[in-house]
Amino acid sequence: MPFNLDKFVASPSVEKLDSLKKSEIVKVAKHYGIEFQPLMRKDEIKRYVQEYLVDESALPSTVLETAITVPTDNTFELKRLEMEMNKEIRLKEMERERQREEKAREHKFRLKQLEIGLDTGGFDVSKHVKFVPKYQEDNVEKFFNHFEKLGEQLKWPRDKWSILIQSNFTGKAQEVYSALSIEDSMDYDKVKKAILQAYELVPEAYRQKFRKYHKADTQTYVEFAYQKERHFDRWCASKKVSTFDTLRQLMLVEEFKRCVNDDIKTHLEENKADKLKEVANLADQYALTHKFSKVGQTQNKGQFNSGKKQPDSSRQKNDQVSSNKAAFKDITCGFCHKKGHTMANCFTLAKLKETETASNALANAENSSEVVVTLRPNSNDQIKEEYLPFVSEGFISLDGNSAHPPVKIKILRDTGATQSLLLDGALPLSDSTFTGANVLIQGAECGFISVPLHKINLKSDLVSESVIVGVRPTLPVKGISLLLGNDLAGGKVVANAILTDKPCDYNNTERLEKEFPNLFPACAVTRAMSQKLAMDDKFKHPPPKSEDTVPKSGTSRESCKDDNLKHPLSKSEGMISENKDDKLNHPSSKTEELQQHDEELQPLIAGALTEDKSKDVPVCFYIKNNILMRKWRQPDAPLDEEWRIYHQIVVPRTYRREILSIAHEMPFAGHLGVNKTYHRILNLFYWPKLKIDVARFCKTCHLCQMVGKPNQNIPAAPLKPIPAFEEPFSRVIIDCVGPLPKSRAGHQYILTIMCASTRFPEAIPLRNIKARTVLQALLKFFTLFGLPKEIQSDQGSNFMSTVFQQMLYELSIDQIKSSAYHPESQGALDRFHQTLKNMLKTYCHDNERDWDEGIPFVMFAARESIQESLGFSPFELVFGHTVR
Repeated sequence: MPFNLDKFVASPSVEKLDSLKKSEIVKVAKHYGIEFQPLMRKDEIKRYVQEYLVDESALPSTVLETAITVPTDNTFELKRLEMEMNKEIRLKEMERERQREEKAREHKFRLKQLEIGLDTGGFDVSKHVKFVPKYQEDNVEKFFNHFEKLGEQLKWPRDKWSILIQSNFTGKAQEVYSALSIEDSMDYDKVKKAILQAYELVPEAYRQKFRKYHKADTQTYVEFAYQKERHFDRWCASKKVSTFDTLRQLMLVEEFKRCVNDDIKTHLEENKADKLKEVANLADQYALTHKFSKVGQTQNKGQFNSGKKQPDSSRQKNDQVSSNKAAFKDITCGFCHKKGHTMANCFTLAKLKETETASNALANAENSSEVVVTLRPNSNDQIKEEYLPFVSEGFISLDGNSAHPPVKIKILRDTGATQSLLLDGALPLSDSTFTGANVLIQGAECGFISVPLHKINLKSDLVSESVIVGVRPTLPVKGISLLLGNDLAGGKVVANAILTDKPCDYNNTERLEKEFPNLFPACAVTRAMSQKLAMDDKFKHPPPKSEDTVPKSGTSRESCKDDNLKHPLSKSEGMISENKDDKLNHPSSKTEELQQHDEELQPLIAGALTEDKSKDVPVCFYIKNNILMRKWRQPDAPLDEEWRIYHQIVVPRTYRREILSIAHEMPFAGHLGVNKTYHRILNLFYWPKLKIDVARFCKTCHLCQMVGKPNQNIPAAPLKPIPAFEEPFSRVIIDCVGPLPKSRAGHQYILTIMCASTRFPEAIPLRNIKARTVLQALLKFFTLFGLPKEIQSDQGSNFMSTVFQQMLYELSIDQIKSSAYHPESQGALDRFHQTLKNMLKTYCHDNERDWDEGIPFVMFAARESIQESLGFSPFELVFGHTVR
């Protein structure tokens, strides 16, 4: 008949329970709320139901004693089961006792709550805590206002406000609340007052916030006005401003502090005076007390003389000051040697200290360790444009005085002056620089002026020596410190370069050399050096890309091309090789012969023009001195700019490799990229598919591949799926660990072996990791688990040796090698190395024995543990069961 759960619950019995099936017992357990696992056996679930019914007194306690059936002939097993049963009974009793005590404490706590009135009115605090706003440490007043409005709207009892609000306290508010007593923590007003006092700032901080607060970009003007008003109210509240008079005093005191010095202002802030009269008295007291504390204040204030008769003490004090003043006049400055002041107050020295350091001081100074200063020009002393072509920069310094650094000045070359003049104040001149003589100079007004002469050092483009110049307080040209006359410069003038958009395309060097022999000095240059310099010049000046690029004046491109036809490619002789048999070192006849026999150039030779006809065509091939040439003009180049036309030698196949090497691999080439190397070659040479050859040469350059190029990422290789594993030990991973501390047995290394499919590890201690030693250990391992199909290893010398490869070949084992410096493919074994080292270290620390003696123990532990990536232990995957 079907099972009726209600009848069983109404009258449970042992007989009915024994007759139930597992599904029916599960229903009974669920009805009573008994926790159990669905995978438990029927007897285990039935045992839980019996224990529950015994606890509820529905069944007698003898049921638990008779529930366990054991063989009568096994006394030891019976004794163990009795002990376990007694232990379970005691644990159950202890658990019931703990539950009774917990219920008693909970009942006692509820009674205590009723006594102190926490539960009156039926208000549940836990249900309303979630409505409390989030605490804001940066705006505490806003938080309390928000909370109070919310409490009034939700009609929270005021005696519960302190409990509600403390749940969201953080930071300083939480610390303040914890410091309060129990009685004060129950009073909301006291909690609020204590927290507001903790966050209250000094009045000066509120004032600075009010003055320095500005509108943010994301704020509206209404929000900005509200924040400004809030800062002002806080400032007034901190100063306790409640009337118009106190507000007036507050504004007057603030304005007064703004007008005084910083030291007086700090003194007033420390004394915290709130009225204007008190602040003024404090300021006067501070000023009188600190009147003579600084040297600069005594000189600026001077002596106060009211015309009234002073007391004897004051007269005596003034007499002492007068005597000190008289003695002060006899002081001589150690810098400018003038009387009336000291070096600390020297105006000339202060003027020098205000000058800024010249940017090219070390480059122009005679001594690299000297400090160079620059005279700071006046904003009104601007040099007129008419004088600018004759203005240059130079350095002046005192003769034989290293204490004063050189001064950078502006020099005007005056070709109509017979006397050089220096502006007074440019250098600290003294009696030591004065020559003892004066000179009369006559200007345009035909009057004579006596000018003192001083000796200084001058370094400029025209004159660099010790010179004698006249000194004048002013010069007729503003912004100039030295007028350089003919007495020092003679016939030398400053030459300015004149730039033109259309430079000359002819070479007049030979004519100029005859007219001005001193301008072109003769220098002995060897043939190899001239070829080297010519080749350097070719590569230092690539073809221009726009009209703004102008070649060096006086260079004839046509004459340069004539030289190339006479000696093609011979200018690289000194840079490529010192060998006389270099393949580029050939006369023009050899180049002509190679061009004629090059099949790739035959169509170009057949369609080539004569030299005369090529002048009318912008881009063409033509024959010049039996050499195939190419004429090329930039598309944007006008017809009248002949200097922007390029005449290129069409290179036969024999020379191309050497030209590519010169343009890319030589030290002066710099291993640049494809475009720069292409334009460098295109300046002088051409052949079909030049760009393709340059790109192939640069991309296959060994040095460029080793060093790499900046901002060029190598594309990643495509990913391939990991092959599925077959039976265990079909693929093993091997590696070596060491050197480790040498054991008593002489072992210093470990050969690690791991099955890639089951993660079964093996560690074999070795004395060395030579190829033969490793092979012997591997063969012993293979005799136990069989020969694998594949072995994965790194590229160590022992794994790459001929002996190792021969053994793998004879055993028909494929070897898979990981990429150099990328051990990621052997990550499983490398991660095991960390675990193995740590386990051996722990073993040696606990047992104080050699590490090789603990390898069997730690390997058993590693094989028995479950692998997270597989979910099973290596023992289970290899042997099919859990080892004992």
